[in-house]
Amino acid sequence: QRVCDLPIEIIPYGFDPPPPRQIERKRRILFASRLFPRKGAQYLLEALAGVPLDGWEITIAGDGPMLEQLQAQAHHLGIPVDWRGFIKGAPLEELYASSAIFVFPSTNDNFPVVLLEALAGGCAIITTNVSGMPEVVGDAGVLVPPRDVPALRAALLRLMHDDSLRTDLSARARHRITRFAWEDVTRQYLELYQRLAAKTHRTVEGTNR
Repeated sequence: QRVCDLPIEIIPYGFDPPPPRQIERKRRILFASRLFPRKGAQYLLEALAGVPLDGWEITIAGDGPMLEQLQAQAHHLGIPVDWRGFIKGAPLEELYASSAIFVFPSTNDNFPVVLLEALAGGCAIITTNVSGMPEVVGDAGVLVPPRDVPALRAALLRLMHDDSLRTDLSARARHRITRFAWEDVTRQYLELYQRLAAKTHRTVEGTNR
C-alpha cells in the first residue's frame, strides 16, 4: 500500500568548490576531460579551424585513446595547442582559474564534474544543450547543439570578442556553483526527508482511524 505521494524532486550532486583564486585570467580557451569521442574535443578543433586567434591560446588537458588522433587533427588544421596531459588538484584548479573560456562539447554526459570545476573556476562556459550539461550550467553558460560545429564556432567567436559577456558569465558561474555545495545539498535532503516523514505520518494516522 502506498503511504506517500510526493512529486519527484531532483537534488544535485554535491561538490566542494576550492576557494576562489586571485589569478590573472588569460586569453585562453580550455578543454579538460578524458579524451574519448563523446567528450567532443574533435568538434572544438573543427570549430577553431580558420578562426583568427589574435593572442588567444588553446589548451587541452587530459589523456585518453584519442590523444594521438586529436594531435594529428590539430596539426592538420594548423591549430597550436598546449597539450597538458592528465593533471589534477592544485595545477588543474589554477588552470581553470586562469582560463577565460571553458569548452565542453560533449554529446552525452550525466552530470559532468568538469563543468562543476569550470563553474568554480569562474570560466565563461560553452557546452551542449543535451543530457546533463544544461542541468549543471543553467544560465551560467552558452549552450549549443551537440556535433554542431558552426554553432560552436559562432559561440567561440562571440565570447572571444565580447569581454563584458565573459565577465557576466564568470560572475554567474561563481554564483551558480554555490547551489552544488554540500551544505546546501545536505539541507535539501533533510528538508525532503522531513516532508516525507510528515506526509507518511499523516497518511498512516488517517489509515488507522
